[in-house]
Amino acid sequence: MKIKILTVTVLMMFIFTGCAVNVGVDTMLAPPKLSEQQEQIYQALIEGVNSKIRLKYPKSGTNLSAFIVDDIDLDGEEEAIVFYELESIKAEGKSLRINILDKIDGEWKSVYDYSAEGVEVEKVIVSKLGEADRMNIIVGYNMSSPDEKQVCVYSYKDGVLNNTLSEPYSILDVRDLNNDGNQELFIISNQTSSRKARARVLKLNSEYKYIESFVELNTNITEFKQLIYGLVDDGIRGIYIDEVVGTNDLHTEIFTFEDGLLMPRYGRISEVDSKIIRPISNKTMDIDGDGVLEIPINEVFSGYSDYPEPEKLYKTNWFVFENNTLNKKYESYYSITKGYSFMFPSRWQGQVTAKIDNINDEVIICKYEGQLRDDMEELMRIAVVKKEDIEDKSREGYEVMKTKGELGYLVWISPNSQEPLVPTKSEVMFNLMLIE
Repeated sequence: MKIKILTVTVLMMFIFTGCAVNVGVDTMLAPPKLSEQQEQIYQALIEGVNSKIRLKYPKSGTNLSAFIVDDIDLDGEEEAIVFYELESIKAEGKSLRINILDKIDGEWKSVYDYSAEGVEVEKVIVSKLGEADRMNIIVGYNMSSPDEKQVCVYSYKDGVLNNTLSEPYSILDVRDLNNDGNQELFIISNQTSSRKARARVLKLNSEYKYIESFVELNTNITEFKQLIYGLVDDGIRGIYIDEVVGTNDLHTEIFTFEDGLLMPRYGRISEVDSKIIRPISNKTMDIDGDGVLEIPINEVFSGYSDYPEPEKLYKTNWFVFENNTLNKKYESYYSITKGYSFMFPSRWQGQVTAKIDNINDEVIICKYEGQLRDDMEELMRIAVVKKEDIEDKSREGYEVMKTKGELGYLVWISPNSQEPLVPTKSEVMFNLMLIE
């Protein structure tokens, strides 16, 4: 009985709080509660199509509503865009539709209906692109094949929705890539039997024509893990693409968009050291929040080089892209599963190694003097425990450094004040970084 109650409670939370869940209304027990404006638009749509409908919700991005209200024709008044399917249509395929509604004499009315290009709505962005004084409705669709996605760019003018661009994609975004005050459309598409993987920047000129710059990507990509941005070269925006290569490895290509051209800056497989290919979980991120991205690359801890692979222990080095190369910024112990990275003080370089206390599920950082020994001097221990266990752990001499959700991050610091490698409490607190 408790399980049933919990299930209903969780489901009701999704329904009534507007959480970003990747499902449509047709998969829920009840539709999300509509605002007064949305209810008016919804009733106008039903009246306009003269049928019961199923609302369709974008699965990602900032626009997660089936109702998007914006001034899409730049006439000074807002229109509504609604994605839906007719309940009477059960067939798979092109049953997804777009309806445009406008306010006429103070009431919402359906003014245009359009058969959409995809099966599901993945993402919707409403934005100008480049220099053109035109609002664009940029829709990423999931197609009939699970691995196929299509982006369409629409303009709405004189009461008609026009498709101005249709392209396959893996990742899409709209961003001011070169800090000129105008937005660009950035599309990443994976390789197929007929085309190579590529990254593309598209924008509109003042005559509403698309201007494109593209770069072909590495040829052994199996999928794209993420697109992320960070500063390079004194404020220039860097475009970082984490790519899955082979079966389970991650690689990063870096680009900038300058003078209208997409410029490869780093990461061509043929040009870089294979050591930067790393586990798929080591995603690029801004680990220290300074606006510059770090790439985490593993290195075997001192003393473990001759161990068999399953017994090796790795530290993680964090590299930044500067002066057209990667430079190491931090060494750390990085626990992806426990959600933290402890950045080593600079004086630790080459002086420490690590052990795992499997009984207590803790990481031990030890002074390293040429070989692994059971009696190596312990400098500190890191323990991650549930909040209800924090008090018990504190009695053992551990101190709470940080908390996240239901977890506490505690550290035991060696009392040996004569050892210069022993960190201070403030040093540990500053260097312990939690990963979202």
